[in-house]
Amino acid sequence: MSIIREPKNQYQFKEKQEYREAVWDTFASNLDASNAKVLFFPGRHGLEIEVALERGFREENLIACEENAAILATAAWHKQYPQIRCYGTKLSRTIERLAADGIIVDAANLDYCSNLCTSVMDDFRKLLTYKITKPTIVLAVTLLKGREDRTVTDIARLVFKEATGALDRIGLVQSLLSSWRYPTKLLSKSQYRSNTKNMVYGILVVATEDWMSNQYLQFFESHLAEVDALMGLDDKVTDPQAFETYKVLQDEFFDRRNILKNKLLEFDRNFYGFTNHSYFLSWKWHRLFDIGNRRHRDDYRQELTRTRKQLIRSESEKAQILQAGRAYR
Repeated sequence: MSIIREPKNQYQFKEKQEYREAVWDTFASNLDASNAKVLFFPGRHGLEIEVALERGFREENLIACEENAAILATAAWHKQYPQIRCYGTKLSRTIERLAADGIIVDAANLDYCSNLCTSVMDDFRKLLTYKITKPTIVLAVTLLKGREDRTVTDIARLVFKEATGALDRIGLVQSLLSSWRYPTKLLSKSQYRSNTKNMVYGILVVATEDWMSNQYLQFFESHLAEVDALMGLDDKVTDPQAFETYKVLQDEFFDRRNILKNKLLEFDRNFYGFTNHSYFLSWKWHRLFDIGNRRHRDDYRQELTRTRKQLIRSESEKAQILQAGRAYR
């Protein structure tokens, strides 16, 4: 199915303006607006440009993609905002050009006029695999409600176990991205009416699995001394010779354990709402807190050894990168 991004009325109506404001408000709340680079579809009138600038985004950091190059050539906004980087090609080709130009984006507003179709899904995959996004990107997606192929609808209902009712298209997008190993977090979703059509949109944070894993690795690394101290106490508590001091050692263990556990739980809150979050917050981070359970303690010691090796490897890789960089100076 072809993707037609702008109807004859140029989207000049109240509901569309409210949508623009909702999207850019969310972008501004989750990004450093003064530095963030944002990819968007401008259309003939570029009505969201002013909305973006009002929220602190900078003209030179806005990246306009319009598959009809003639629109870019004749649009009044193009002359009014000359610092906006413009690409007069389809999104798939624009992504290739951004990669060639070394442009990395923090967010994208993919305001489609089509339903969820193969072309749209191909755009998602290309956007995320062509190395033009940060490890996390704020992604806004607008889709036409209805008119999907019956097969797509049936499969979606099977996945979501929904026999009747409106299909959750944004949920389907999240499921699709998760199946490609990109965890997502829903920031907001809503809908509006455009002439005779119903449109639905969602705003997501999309991350890479490597990024999420590295966040937990960095947490572990920064608290390694506390983990060592806790493991040492665990040895003392479970030592058969510690009968006389058992209660004192146990109390100290619980105090230190609770401090570290609360830090981990506070850290976890950053990732609540992400799909696949439970995969990253696995048993290996929590068995440390099971005092007196030798099996869990031994499991954790093995995990501790593996993690230390990974940390050493990471430091070695960083050193190699720095050394390579110095070689080219």
